[in-house]
Amino acid sequence: MLKHFFIILFISCSAFAQDSSDLISMTVEGTSQAENAPEAAREIMQSAMAKVAREQSLEILGEKKFQKNKGLIDRKIVAEAAKFIPISNSKSIVQAPDKTFRGEVDLKISLSSLKKMIQATGLLVDSDEVAVVLPLITFRDSKNAFSWWQNSRDESKKNLSDISQLFNQSFSDEMFKNSFYVLRPTPTFAQLIPDVFRVESLKKDDYKFLSNFYHANLVTKGEILFKTQSPTNIELNLKVYVLQSSNDREIAEVTRTINIERANLPSVLKAKLQSVFADISKDLSTQVLETWQRGTLGSNSILISVKGLGTPKQVQEFKAELRKTLRDIRELKERVFEAGQVTFEMQYSANESTILDHLKTAKLENFDYRFLESNDKVIKTEAIPKMSLQK
Repeated sequence: MLKHFFIILFISCSAFAQDSSDLISMTVEGTSQAENAPEAAREIMQSAMAKVAREQSLEILGEKKFQKNKGLIDRKIVAEAAKFIPISNSKSIVQAPDKTFRGEVDLKISLSSLKKMIQATGLLVDSDEVAVVLPLITFRDSKNAFSWWQNSRDESKKNLSDISQLFNQSFSDEMFKNSFYVLRPTPTFAQLIPDVFRVESLKKDDYKFLSNFYHANLVTKGEILFKTQSPTNIELNLKVYVLQSSNDREIAEVTRTINIERANLPSVLKAKLQSVFADISKDLSTQVLETWQRGTLGSNSILISVKGLGTPKQVQEFKAELRKTLRDIRELKERVFEAGQVTFEMQYSANESTILDHLKTAKLENFDYRFLESNDKVIKTEAIPKMSLQK
């Protein structure tokens, strides 16, 4: 006779540190129709670990990639859940009058270990979209500014031009390590740009035009400013962003102020800048990679505020039901918790009007759901849990 079980997840928002790893604590409550308490405890434990493994894999991979690779995930991740759930403890196993066993399981999950296991399957590098990056960064000192797209031949800007090439080389090298391609702005490359765009300060529409012109789906923009602080020190101010060209969504950012000791030999200063630029480039590349791995590169983003959610159990059930209803959701993350209300950031692959239409007509099994209103910043909804979720 097949055993049947039902698992309800209560996810705690607190994280536990273990040698700087990212252990997350979860308490799982479940039931089982097993014939005795030891068998019920084992069944609830195994079922809870499998459910948590699937839920966390979904969060990392996104809906589209998760659904496409369910079989592989069950074989390689779920079946090996103990490798990234190092701590598990069954407690309070009791039998109800109807012979059903009920109990709780405390779990601690290592997200870093889970990500390594998913990476080993090849799923994190299985992308339908190749990222092509167009760098549009301005370099300044106290006298001059250099932007490669202006195609300037001014000799007074040669030093900034050399530094620009140094940064772009470092950025290209780091991005290439993660399978991203950065366009190299050579003089010939710059000559292709229409004259109207040869301006120092580009506008929002200019970035979009140039990214389309060069067939780039990502744009790196910002400013790197050199200030002479003293005869022996240079202050370097960096503000660099990576944006999706289709919707201007920011997916990576680095803002830093760095002091560099002035060197008498140009080769020494160059080596110092190379080290700084390598660090900055690695940071940006890592942020882009994390977005890509979640399957949200190329997606749109919007905030959705939901009234009526009061417990972690209700939040998780709402997320699960909304994902089933809206298949275009790539990622759904909690951003703001308020009394009786949660605001999510939703990444989706469809256009905004399609998502709005789905949200207006959505039917959720365990919630009395209704669409309230929307504006450019947030979609407001209400989801009142039914009795089964209020216990």
